[in-house]
Amino acid sequence: MFSRKALSATAAMFITIGFLASACAAQNTVGIAATYPEMATAQILYAQASTVIIGTVSQSKAQQIDIADHTPTDDPQLNPGGDSNPVYAPYTIHQVKITRVVKGNVKVGDTISVGELGGVIGNTNYKTDEGILMQDGKTYLLFLQNFANAPYGLLNPVESVYQVSGSRALQKDARNHLNTSDVQQVTNM
Repeated sequence: MFSRKALSATAAMFITIGFLASACAAQNTVGIAATYPEMATAQILYAQASTVIIGTVSQSKAQQIDIADHTPTDDPQLNPGGDSNPVYAPYTIHQVKITRVVKGNVKVGDTISVGELGGVIGNTNYKTDEGILMQDGKTYLLFLQNFANAPYGLLNPVESVYQVSGSRALQKDARNHLNTSDVQQVTNM
C-alpha cells in the first residue's frame, strides 16, 4: 500500500512537465509523463488495490492538486527543510457513483472522487501518453488506492481502468497487457 508520502515523493520525482510548442486555438499543450508500477498479473493488480469498484462517472473537473506530503513532524531526519512547500500537478477529478463494490471500505450508492493525471485547465491541455481520461456517463471497473485527504488514485492509468459495457463485458486500453478474462475472474464478474 502506498502512503501519501510515497505518492508525493514519487510524483515529485517522476512527474515531468514539458511544454510542447503548440498552440491550437489559443490552447497550449503541456506533455506530462509519470512512472507507475506495472502489474504482472490481474491477481497482483487486485492484491495491490485498496479499493476495487464498478461505477459511473457523473462529472469531471480538471484542477491543480497539491501532491506534497504536509505531514507535520519535528524530526529533522524526516523533514530536514522544515515545512514543505506545495507541489502542484494537474489532475482531472472524476465523481464516480458506485454501482458495485468488489473490494474496499465503500458502499453501493456512494460517490467517490477519483483523480487521473492530466486534463484541461484554463487554456492549457495537460496531456498524458500513458493513460486515458475517463468520460462522463461511462461505467468503469476501477482498481484504486485510497489516500487520506486526497482523491482515490488509479494504481496505473492503463491497467487499472476497464470500461464496462452491456453484459459486463470489459474494454481495455490497447496498451494493457493483462488478460480481461483474468480480470473478470479476480473480480467475480
